[in-house]
Amino acid sequence: MPDPTKPVEDIVQIADYKDYKNTRFIKAFVKKTGLKGKKVLVKPNLLLPALPEKAVTTHPSIVKAVVEKLLDQGCTVAIGDSSVQQSVFGGLMRVTGLKDALKGLDYLPADVDSLPAIKLKLRGFAEEQTAPISSALKGTDAIINLSKFKTHSLTGFTGAVKNFYGLLPRKAKKSYHVRFTNTAHFSAFLVDLAASIQDRLPVWNLMDAGWAMEGDGPNAGDRIDIGLLITGKSPFQVDRAALSMVKPAFSIHTDKIADKLGLIGEFKTTGVQKTIKLKWPKTYLPLKALSWLPNLPLVNRLVPIPKIMSNCIGCGICVKACPADAIKLVNGRAKIDSAKCVRCYTCAEACPHHAIKTNKANLMTRISNLVVR
Repeated sequence: MPDPTKPVEDIVQIADYKDYKNTRFIKAFVKKTGLKGKKVLVKPNLLLPALPEKAVTTHPSIVKAVVEKLLDQGCTVAIGDSSVQQSVFGGLMRVTGLKDALKGLDYLPADVDSLPAIKLKLRGFAEEQTAPISSALKGTDAIINLSKFKTHSLTGFTGAVKNFYGLLPRKAKKSYHVRFTNTAHFSAFLVDLAASIQDRLPVWNLMDAGWAMEGDGPNAGDRIDIGLLITGKSPFQVDRAALSMVKPAFSIHTDKIADKLGLIGEFKTTGVQKTIKLKWPKTYLPLKALSWLPNLPLVNRLVPIPKIMSNCIGCGICVKACPADAIKLVNGRAKIDSAKCVRCYTCAEACPHHAIKTNKANLMTRISNLVVR
């Protein structure tokens, strides 16, 4: 089995990628994986049905280039993810542009939420021994992890490590959000999941940082055009390389935990280097400060709560997405029960109308600015 503490390759490559047209770097990356004739699961970020220019999902041109090259090498290819919404997988593929991009290519759709789950043995970093993961991994020889460079209101950053969370069925993801209300604890689970998947089979990583997202990601943030692709064998190294370019400095729990556990190691970054000026999520500082406190209900109440905005149309998507059943429709609008809310911000992730925001700066935010900085 591969050992993530001893990366097969200690080079992270970064390339210019401004127009989503030049696929030479992508196809060279796929060729380097040496997966000729293998069964490969391609795992893009398909958070929800969003147009490519919104920078919510992995760009379809990247997925297409990867699939084309794998097919050229005689691979059997499946494409899978679990959306935060209860979306029909075919509709998800259509809206994100993947259906058109992959037209005529021989691939298998792997809807994580419609496939049975199998047990994945974990290392126990977050006191969990197993996790239910998609049976799409059964019989698969390798994973190509196509993540997206985005900020995230709960974890700070959505990158290579967190992208594996989409291999868990939606029902399981909801249960973990309720159990791991502390950001550091949830991040430890994400690190364990990524490392344990690598224990099971080889993983290769490509991060789409062409059209990226800043602010209140991973759905309601603002698009930022970075124009980069980042590749590497280790998801921990790919995330570290991406974050190292961000100014002001942007630290996240998954990176710190992985470093402490020896999962990052020494590596060399080659290619393009940029300074990325990134706007943090409004929740970043308060969550970072509070995550070191005991996981108690009172502590959780200090975290900014999501707020329903005036443009809510009462579609009910957030009601279905909420892990804690804390949202109801009242008089045609969503209403959050603050006593039940676990501050996971899944509702804001799922809302297609950006009608759920985190509260503006409050006392905890001002305190955390002093503590964290």
